Amino acid sequence: AACDRGTSEAHRTTHKDGRSVVYVGESGNWIGLARFAVLRREGGPLPDDAEILSAKLCLYKLKGYVPYLVLHRVTSPWKESEVTWNAGSAGHNWTSPGADVAAERCAVNDLPTAYENAGNRMSEAAQKVWYGPYGCEFEVTKSLAAMLKEGKNHGWRLTAFKDSTCTIVPGIKGPRVEFAGRSRDETELRPQLILKVRCRRLR
Repeated sequence: AACDRGTSEAHRTTHKDGRSVVYVGESGNWIGLARFAVLRREGGPLPDDAEILSAKLCLYKLKGYVPYLVLHRVTSPWKESEVTWNAGSAGHNWTSPGADVAAERCAVNDLPTAYENAGNRMSEAAQKVWYGPYGCEFEVTKSLAAMLKEGKNHGWRLTAFKDSTCTIVPGIKGPRVEFAGRSRDETELRPQLILKVRCRRLR
């Protein structure tokens, strides 16, 4: 089971609901949130003592533009039906607007480099990276294992930047990129958490 949501600095108290698209904007003015129920105690399919051997988050970019993508672990609870830029849920503001996250990034996806490495910009490979749909993968084994061990599975926040310097220019709003949400008609494009696990009990 997955939940996702996008929220915008320009609409600080507006809940973005019922969307099949999640927007993520350069310079952090739009952010995406994603969370998956994994263990049975949180509504997921796996036994509570399951060991996470590997975990990969895959988000599908839908249209043109190739930002540098950064993933952080979310550290505070949020509700999919209520989350905004200012608050994780109704009556419970984030400590830092735009979601409370760990200081250290847990994964990145260097789309500018992937685009350059695809060769001729008119090639099929390059066009796929630029225009999509293109699967952006993030290695999240360590962060997911830590969240489950601590009982604080609040998912991840996705932000976008022009390049790997992750520079934010005050007052400058960069372009935004579209990602498929969990209500997307094309089920193969919905957010995916791909796991390899060891289960002691299957019952």
